Amino acid sequence: MGVRLLLSCGEPSGDVYAGALARELRTLSPDISLAGLGGPQFEAAGGRLIEDYRGLAVTGLTEALTKIPKSLATLHRLVAHARREPPDALVVIDFPDFNLPLARRIRTLGVPVIYYVAPQVWAWRAHRLKTIRQVAARVLPIFPFEEQIYREANIPVEFVGHPLIDLAQPGEPTDALLRRLRFDSAAPIIAVLPGSRPNEVARILPDLVRASEIIRRRVPGAQFMVARAPNLDDALFGVAQQLPLCAVVEGATDAILRAADVALTASGTATVQAALHDTPMVIVYRLSPLTYRLGRPLVKLDTFGMVNLIAGERVVPELIQRAFTPAAVADEAVSMLTDHDRSARVKQGLARVRERLGGPGASRRAAQAILKVVSTMRTLTVLLVVMAAAVRAGATVLLPADLGDLSRGAYAIARGSIEEVETRWTSADHRSIETIVTLRADAWLKGDLGSTVRFRVPGGRLGRYRSLVVGAPTFDAGQRVVVFLGAAPPVIPFVLGLSQGVFRVAASAAGPVVTPPAIMPVAGAARTVTRGDPSRRPIALADFERRVRALAQESK
Repeated sequence: MGVRLLLSCGEPSGDVYAGALARELRTLSPDISLAGLGGPQFEAAGGRLIEDYRGLAVTGLTEALTKIPKSLATLHRLVAHARREPPDALVVIDFPDFNLPLARRIRTLGVPVIYYVAPQVWAWRAHRLKTIRQVAARVLPIFPFEEQIYREANIPVEFVGHPLIDLAQPGEPTDALLRRLRFDSAAPIIAVLPGSRPNEVARILPDLVRASEIIRRRVPGAQFMVARAPNLDDALFGVAQQLPLCAVVEGATDAILRAADVALTASGTATVQAALHDTPMVIVYRLSPLTYRLGRPLVKLDTFGMVNLIAGERVVPELIQRAFTPAAVADEAVSMLTDHDRSARVKQGLARVRERLGGPGASRRAAQAILKVVSTMRTLTVLLVVMAAAVRAGATVLLPADLGDLSRGAYAIARGSIEEVETRWTSADHRSIETIVTLRADAWLKGDLGSTVRFRVPGGRLGRYRSLVVGAPTFDAGQRVVVFLGAAPPVIPFVLGLSQGVFRVAASAAGPVVTPPAIMPVAGAARTVTRGDPSRRPIALADFERRVRALAQESK
């Protein structure tokens, strides 16, 4: 049965990441089903849109209030879809104001949650770590310093790297772009990146245009390219048309940054794009005054630009809120255009940023991590059902003592009785023994290999000779067992978790219990070396289940 994922992203950058992730997921699992909240990039990669994110994305606390009705309607629609078509996992991408409430509701349906592009708890609202710990089966951050933050909070985490490393495409060649725009290749070029959300552009672009006018007076011949994000109203960019030697270009941010000598950019993903293209930049940002007053006390950092946070130092200048003035932006930009030593120092810092982003293949690593979680959770679901059935049947359950190995999954699970146990030499020189076990299957809990199945276990006893394999399970005729069968040669399948041991689930006055297995059985009932607890004290089944879930979430 194919994997079914529900995905949620709520911003243009998240949609780009969702599209790249969807392509990798389809490569790794061609029959996968993807649906959720997304945009054109996710849809183009094969995702089915339950709802379009456009119209939901804004910046700021006060600005978000206007989007509450639409956000609630979208949330209810996604939860209703999950009830109708239960997914194997929910994958949420950034957008925490929406995605954390969604994750809480989906988690109550028994669906594991994977958080890709983790919330920036290191910057503000650190209390979100508690919610993430409660809902997330795995967090996949894209910045290297985030992994330790989540690990210290006891949240399962796996750093995958930044997807923009693969997504930053050269696009249109610089010479062709300059010819198309009729720009002079010998004159300085300034990229203007005002953001991707309507309220962001409206608040930032006018002052960037005013800064550009100052730059043009101080740097004769300076030319300007304004990067326009898709699906934004023409009226937002009208102010840029007043600037001589200025072109508004849509859907070509990478080409613009590659051509530019310096960038004037809103804080956010675009700063990482600029770093990837080795383009010095001035970072700016402005929220509404009320949003800033409400939010500033919650922010724990003195620096906001992503490239500075990754570098661990202020590599490029930041002008936030009141510091963001046309004159200040122009001063910084002109300095980087005319002071070649400063420009070289900035580029050295940007090189350090690129080194820390994790290398290419982030989307593939994220897809692999997601499918690993799904595989583990599917196996655990079968495991816990089988254990409950075994309690009723008074049967023995064969499970790996290292439960993390269950992520590989069994291809078939049988409940039945041992009919025959046969030992034989595996080599002509009589150096090792194997045991062939014949099982009469009463029921197949997964797969179906027929009414009788034979499988091989390493080790066993032949007369006075005994071959020991640490943790290999032992069998007796007449035993009732539940067997997890794994990868197999054509005729005789193997038991999943060879060298792992046997767990017996039994009833007790206090409820079902699990007895830890022997790691190396030795002749004589009084002489048994066991894994973990030498006394082999029974463990409450409920506690064992919690342990299983915890082990499934640990990184290897």
